[in-house]
Amino acid sequence: MDYPKAIMNISELKCMGFPRALLMEAYRDPKQDFATKVDPSKTNSTIIFDTAGFDKWIAKRIKLQTAEFASQRRRNATYRWKMIKEAI
Repeated sequence: MDYPKAIMNISELKCMGFPRALLMEAYRDPKQDFATKVDPSKTNSTIIFDTAGFDKWIAKRIKLQTAEFASQRRRNATYRWKMIKEAI
């Protein structure tokens, strides 16, 4: 995805269509290295995101969710097939 700036804050990303819950989840992820507060000593400091790192995090998250969904579908289909075989 193309971002207008390399460093953006939450309100700018919300204007692009990202939900606040997703942005906060990304910020709170212990493995992330792309989001931080401007002044960490202040509780209500602005949270800023490096858009390149955020884009990688989103892509990785989508890939994991897609893989989980595909594995669940395969498992359920196989399970139903076994039930049909046993009934015959």
